[in-house]
Amino acid sequence: MAALRLLLAACLLTGLTSLPGARALAHGGLAPRITIPQSVIERGGTLVVSGDDFEPAEEVSLEVAGGQGVQPLGTLTTDQVGHFLAEFRLSDDVTEGDAYVQVASSSGWVASLWFEVGDPAARPPGPPSSQLISLETATPPWFDPSLIVLGLFVAGTGLAFASAVWRSRMGPPQRRARRT
Repeated sequence: MAALRLLLAACLLTGLTSLPGARALAHGGLAPRITIPQSVIERGGTLVVSGDDFEPAEEVSLEVAGGQGVQPLGTLTTDQVGHFLAEFRLSDDVTEGDAYVQVASSSGWVASLWFEVGDPAARPPGPPSSQLISLETATPPWFDPSLIVLGLFVAGTGLAFASAVWRSRMGPPQRRARRT
């Protein structure tokens, strides 16, 4: 029985050390995402961008791209939980029409979101397009690969433990007599 306890303790320690990192646990393992509260922004207007699920204290660069080309907005550092909120003034030179804001992190993540440059009063009522078009996938939060691996590990450990208990209660294996 002592060997069984030792095996179980080793499996438990191995499983605990393979748990997903704090970022994956805190944010459900999601990729970084950005949001903008307005779907239509006037030329020379203020573009507000918020970001979630980036690495803590990570440097991110922002830019706007559209018919006018690419306009760098600047760089900033995320807070201690990987979030940021930034406001930028769009250039008066920005061409009206579709544009997108893109955020690239120092760790290699890139997130972008479309919006429209034009007159907000001319837009028909309805949900903002910034909430309709996003790079975020529609996968359920439990589909994080680290959670699946952890679940398989826990299930395997449980089966191994149940098998060991069952064998210990059955007693030593009985040998069959050979037929000759």
